[in-house]
Amino acid sequence: MEELDIRDEYELFYVIKSSIENWNTSLFEINCRRVLVIVMGDGSEEHQAIQLLKELSSIDFQSYYEAYEERFGVRKESAQGNPTISGILANYYTEGIYAIDVPSIDERDVAAFKEVLEIKNFWFTDELEREFEKVCIHSSDDAFNSAAFKRLGYTLNMGYAYNDIYSSVVNYFDAELFSSDIVDLNELDRRLVNLSIFNSALYKKKMDLEYIEVAPKILMSISQVEYVYGITISDVKKLQEWVLNCEDKYFNAHSLWNRLSESGFSEKLQNNEWMCTCIFRQQEAIASLQVAGGIILCREYSELNFGLICKWLVEKNGKMTIQNLTLLFNDTFSTRVLVSKIAEKMKAYGLWEAFVTDSFEEYIDNLVVNTDLELDDNDLFQEEFF
Repeated sequence: MEELDIRDEYELFYVIKSSIENWNTSLFEINCRRVLVIVMGDGSEEHQAIQLLKELSSIDFQSYYEAYEERFGVRKESAQGNPTISGILANYYTEGIYAIDVPSIDERDVAAFKEVLEIKNFWFTDELEREFEKVCIHSSDDAFNSAAFKRLGYTLNMGYAYNDIYSSVVNYFDAELFSSDIVDLNELDRRLVNLSIFNSALYKKKMDLEYIEVAPKILMSISQVEYVYGITISDVKKLQEWVLNCEDKYFNAHSLWNRLSESGFSEKLQNNEWMCTCIFRQQEAIASLQVAGGIILCREYSELNFGLICKWLVEKNGKMTIQNLTLLFNDTFSTRVLVSKIAEKMKAYGLWEAFVTDSFEEYIDNLVVNTDLELDDNDLFQEEFF
């Protein structure tokens, strides 16, 4: 999604829907239903609604649909209004609670499985399923559910389970992951980093300025930032206020560094442009776009894309070749965006003729010569549909 500049789930849905004929559907059929629902193979909304309830039972009305949204990406309001889902679940609804009778783990398996669980305080579901299959030889597959885990002192959730001693998964993150001055996201399990609940917790830590990202995926507590850089929480807030007065539409620490030097901020930052850019973006008023080697900021989320950034650069500096536009882009923001990426976006946004001096046909001819490939005019942009 980042490579194709797909900004949200709606764009992803329509990209898939518009390119169904290019997908290999020999293994299973793909049907794009109402936005944002995509059905693969013989997928059934009724079946997945019941399967989720088996994992979570018993659960109150609102919590169930919040869990449904997190698991399947369908907004809880839409799921609540879907008669297929609400109809099948109505059979299990009493006094505000969804509850379904689910099997327990066989008593002959409980001690051995509990011993496995206690190895770790946090598990991913796929790991647990493998352990369950090996250890719980007397239990049915349906015994792998939230109620059964609750009896063993663990909470089973979407994609993960954690020890109930933490009360919530956020408490687990605080106790085990956000308890040190340095948090290196590169060292964490990729499955954990991709969990929406983890990203929500991480986002809150950043917005509350408990941690500052001092290098790509390296977080430092604000107390440690003060110790290493001499920058206090007050200094951070002053930097954020300062950048809100910036007149540039698109910016980052690199593009503003000369002005930062004049204001006296650069000395404390110790030339750490990445940290400075992250300080800028760790506030609600700033939107960010991470590109090759850097981050570009803007005050308007809807205005933050490659095409409009290129348009802004050309309006300031005049029409130029695609090569020079790429150099200007990278020099301005200290990024490493390829010429082909800029060319792709300028063509896709319909800006080539207005802002690029060389013809698109000449660019394609040069690309063929330099890469020794056989292409037609549309081949450059085929990746938009795969």
